[in-house]
Amino acid sequence: MLLVFNGWFLCLSVNYFVTVGFVLFNIMSINIQFSGLNSALDHAVTIITNIRVDNFVHGL
Repeated sequence: MLLVFNGWFLCLSVNYFVTVGFVLFNIMSINIQFSGLNSALDHAVTIITNIRVDNFVHGL
């Protein structure tokens, strides 16, 4: 019973942190857009994402 509760609690905590992180990231993105640095950030994120995807694919 305790194990089930812990699993449920862990799942809830992860969902909570992911949601909070996503909201904070969106707020930061909006602030960056107003700063005019959005395109540079998008470019960096795209490069990092591509590198991660490439590494993941090669890892398989």
